[in-house]
Amino acid sequence: MISSKQIQYWKNDESLWLAVIKHYPKKVHQAYQILGNTYLLDGRYEEAINNYNIALTLKPDFSKTYENLGRAYGKLDSREMEINNYLLAIKHDDDAIWPRLLAANYFIDNKDVTRAEKLLREALKVAPHTPAVVIQNAKFDLMLQRPMVAKARLNNLVNFSRDNIDAHWILAQIFYAEGNKSQSTWHLKKVLAINPSSPAALQLQLKISELDN
Repeated sequence: MISSKQIQYWKNDESLWLAVIKHYPKKVHQAYQILGNTYLLDGRYEEAINNYNIALTLKPDFSKTYENLGRAYGKLDSREMEINNYLLAIKHDDDAIWPRLLAANYFIDNKDVTRAEKLLREALKVAPHTPAVVIQNAKFDLMLQRPMVAKARLNNLVNFSRDNIDAHWILAQIFYAEGNKSQSTWHLKKVLAINPSSPAALQLQLKISELDN
């Protein structure tokens, strides 16, 4: 609940949280964290970094601050600082999902498949039914030429999240690559039901129609 005193400072998110820092000392850490988020969303990455660093001086064990600090450094192409903060986020929260996914992407970009796989499987163990986690693990399996493993993961996901467009889209492509017209068509229909104007899906639909039954 926002108090009447806070409302008078609420011209925008930045002014609100600057006022919180000034008038609510018990909420200073939270205010710097959220102010950093505001700057991050606005593309003011250096200001975001400054505020996240202040937040960490006040609460140095808060995983989410490290994660968002990593995101800000990533936007500035400071890759070493980016990965260092994702790893610190993981250190301070054994169940952190997003820092693991983000760090895995970093290691994939740097051809470190072993570390990427470790992080992805850890995230999957923590959140086996979270769509983003399953999707990223399936894409990784496809990158390693493991389509059967990827299919199993994605089929399991659509059992829990029947309208997950990403899962259906990847499955449609896998079955098309295998020459399985009926299964590819079935998953593609799910995609087009959600996004009927998808150019990529419509293009795949044409390709599937050329397959032998």
